[in-house]
Amino acid sequence: NHRERLGYPASLRLSNLARYPQEQEQRAMTVRDMEYFARREREEREHAERSDDMTARRVHLEMADRYSARLRDIAVAVAPCVQA
Repeated sequence: NHRERLGYPASLRLSNLARYPQEQEQRAMTVRDMEYFARREREEREHAERSDDMTARRVHLEMADRYSARLRDIAVAVAPCVQA
């Protein structure tokens, strides 16, 4: 699993982000954000693998790292909700 490989807690499940109905909108945004950042990280790494230019490869990997960091930030922010 991609999230486990990046060191996210195994208990982090997108379906458990919100415990109460008023959190549904925030949960939907968080799920969309996580899906977006995970997809963009994967795409940037794929672009880096295909790139023949070392500068372009480095930039793609830097962007992938930034998307990965954003994904980790969201995981840390929602972890207390999952453990509650």
